[in-house]
Amino acid sequence: MEAATVADWARSAGDRAAAPWLRWTGPILSIAIIFVVARVLGRADLIALDQLLPVSAGFWVGMALLLSIQPIADYIIFRGLWPLPLIGGLTALLRKSASNELLFGYSGELQFYLWARRNASIPGSPFGA
Repeated sequence: MEAATVADWARSAGDRAAAPWLRWTGPILSIAIIFVVARVLGRADLIALDQLLPVSAGFWVGMALLLSIQPIADYIIFRGLWPLPLIGGLTALLRKSASNELLFGYSGELQFYLWARRNASIPGSPFGA
């Protein structure tokens, strides 16, 4: 596909983004994530699980840093493309990362692009990125 064709498709996709079902996609994905987490925790022995958790603060700081690398890198990339707000943009990207890990791959991408369409004042469609 040529670049102009992709840009035209992105513009028309942005026009179609006003479809009513898109409004429900984010909440449905959030409910699905909660369901999956609850189901996994329901099968676990919570006392044994608690005993397996590390107690070192250094571990948890390192884990937080590790899990935040991808959303921060995504923010830097998308900030160059769109005028994303810092807090709202990072929050949406953290949700995207959690969705990708917990539910199924790339469900977070859809959640993030829907958020970007509503909140980032993007000319055209975020799907063009």
